[in-house]
Amino acid sequence: MMLRKFVIHLSGKSCSGKSSVAKILSDRLPSIYTIAYDKLKRQLAGYHRDKHAHLIKNLTLGFFEVVCKENISVLLLSGFKNKTEYLQYREITEKYGYTFVFIELTAPMDILLHRFRERVENAKREGGKLSVTDEGLFLENASKDWFVPKGAVSFDTSKTAPEIIADQIIGLLQSSKSIQE
Repeated sequence: MMLRKFVIHLSGKSCSGKSSVAKILSDRLPSIYTIAYDKLKRQLAGYHRDKHAHLIKNLTLGFFEVVCKENISVLLLSGFKNKTEYLQYREITEKYGYTFVFIELTAPMDILLHRFRERVENAKREGGKLSVTDEGLFLENASKDWFVPKGAVSFDTSKTAPEIIADQIIGLLQSSKSIQE
């Protein structure tokens, strides 16, 4: 039996596999609503990462609350800089009676860098757009720490395939003690 109201939060550095796992989860959980910081920033004309970061953070939080208020399960792809940001989201999930599952995706830095280089090459070849194409900026961003709550479930995506991670996340939801009818 699956939880009716849940939030799966995928957290991890750039190129850690969040989008790959999210795609599989979205396919397997068709009624889930995905809220992704990166997708929201691409919708803002003239987006500048320094000037508009706060605005996109607020929009992400606002969308999150609206979706929770409508009793729709959420797949959240947005990092938390600190415990205060995390607690804002947790407060919303508690307010609307959601189960919150925090998943951290990791990989060694050499793997992240290899994936980044592949991503840049693919974007050049296919004409895609990336918000970060500079390797120095990527490394700077990858060296930053994000808030991860104690007890978070963590997967090393260099050792575990996205399909297996998605299976295990769904298993966590199915075995949760707070299954809601």
